[in-house]
Amino acid sequence: MLKMAAKLRLTSGPLLIAYQTPRDSIVAPWPGLEVDAPLYGGMSGGPVIDAQGCVVALGSRSPNLGPGEEPSPMMAALICPTLAQKFSADCGQLTSLLELNGHHTVITGSDALRVSYGSTGELEAVYTAWT
Repeated sequence: MLKMAAKLRLTSGPLLIAYQTPRDSIVAPWPGLEVDAPLYGGMSGGPVIDAQGCVVALGSRSPNLGPGEEPSPMMAALICPTLAQKFSADCGQLTSLLELNGHHTVITGSDALRVSYGSTGELEAVYTAWT
């Protein structure tokens, strides 16, 4: 018999800054949010939920601090650009969550995202942050 234990950790805090372009090329090379909330070890990749209950980002990092110090603020990667990332569907065709919107998924606020693909197929996502 395999015994497992889990612990749920929740944090909350106000939005400090929304980065529509990467914050920097080393620590946060993606569009993201800076939230005044701790992101403890093991919470990376967890959902960041807005006031309407929608998942808007994934927790990604906090500063490296000493023992007993709270790891705040949190950097969170916005999920908007990933909605247009192509993947292989069951039928063998490449598609994206954005293309499936309204058919198999419901994406609130998808009208804020404009997507194009460069000449070599690279994703170019442009979005307007919510207010």
